[in-house]
Amino acid sequence: MIGIWCAPVLLILTLTAAIMSCQWANNLLYTLTGNEPPPAPAAGAPAAREGQRRPRAAAAETGRVPVGLDALWVRAERQVPGWVAINARLPQRPDGPVTFFIQEPVGWHPSPRSQLVLDPLTADVVKWEPFAGQNMGRWLRAWVRPLHTGEAAGLVGQTIAFLASAGGTVLVWTGIALAWRRFRSWRRRARSGEAILAPGPGQEVSAD
Repeated sequence: MIGIWCAPVLLILTLTAAIMSCQWANNLLYTLTGNEPPPAPAAGAPAAREGQRRPRAAAAETGRVPVGLDALWVRAERQVPGWVAINARLPQRPDGPVTFFIQEPVGWHPSPRSQLVLDPLTADVVKWEPFAGQNMGRWLRAWVRPLHTGEAAGLVGQTIAFLASAGGTVLVWTGIALAWRRFRSWRRRARSGEAILAPGPGQEVSAD
């Protein structure tokens, strides 16, 4: 009964975990909704060190001095009054646009994030994608983490996720207990069969 009640929640937790952990699952979510998956962010310390040299490299290659990350940050802050958090992604190219992920005040989504792309030389808006205007793929992807953690339904959702996870540990215990009982039952039947076939004292066993 615990497994039956926990199965729907555990299925959601498993699917959302696969989307967050595996790139192929994340891309599949966008493909099924008819949207193009976003490019994977550059990872590793070399990219961060490269980002520290980009303003100087951009000035040397283009002859124009970038406005600087501080000016870009101020522009991103003005885009969403009352923002909660802002994250910046540095570009791959020295003159590439800078992407900001701006978390808006909590509403019907626990952590709505909009995407802002700025020109590094002029701080002009290259692309603005508010959370409310995202395509179906991005909209579903934005719900993956809240569904996995239970934040989608607040304290009630987190409680349900906790109870379902605890139920999963119960399933592990009951599975091991059933296997152990079956093993002991098999051993008893095997010993009973050996006792029946084994001759007693003074008895002879003959085969026709």
